[in-house]
Amino acid sequence: MSTSNRAVDWPTQFKSCLVRDNFIYPNQYNVTVSMRPNDLDSDLVKIGFKRLKYFVNNYLDNSVIIKQEHPLLTQFISIKTNTVQTPDEPHDHSLGILLFHKFSSILTNYIDITQIIIDSSIGDHIKYTVNTGNQNLNSNSWWNNSTVETNDHDIFPDWDDVKIQNTRFEPKVVLGGKNENRSIR
Repeated sequence: MSTSNRAVDWPTQFKSCLVRDNFIYPNQYNVTVSMRPNDLDSDLVKIGFKRLKYFVNNYLDNSVIIKQEHPLLTQFISIKTNTVQTPDEPHDHSLGILLFHKFSSILTNYIDITQIIIDSSIGDHIKYTVNTGNQNLNSNSWWNNSTVETNDHDIFPDWDDVKIQNTRFEPKVVLGGKNENRSIR
């Protein structure tokens, strides 16, 4: 069996507030990321996947998604909530294109993103598929940088400064005494 064509899908979700016109809408996004490791080195694949997971959990989840030139953007500068700034009005499909670029940039040395499927509660759970054939975003902005940036204005840490913790449950066997008066059920 060949392992050179291993492909995996990672379903994830994040909650965010979407700013459109003068309204703020709470929203939940469902994203399925289809990817293929560049290398058979499992340590590199683990690093790439941990970076992707960290980015989603720490920079997309509980963020505010807003157009870069939106008049309300200045109101969000004084709060600590992360903003994901889009070049156009944020829609599920356009956000999917941004995330395809961003995820590909983050994982460029580790994993190839083959497609992203995105839907949201506000978008009536209509699924949009973004892959290499339907991208139309050609700009040097945050979505093409391999850092954790989600906009071009704030200061973000480098990956070397980010502490990605292992969240995997790793039980330890603790040797202890034996109590003969207890029964095992």
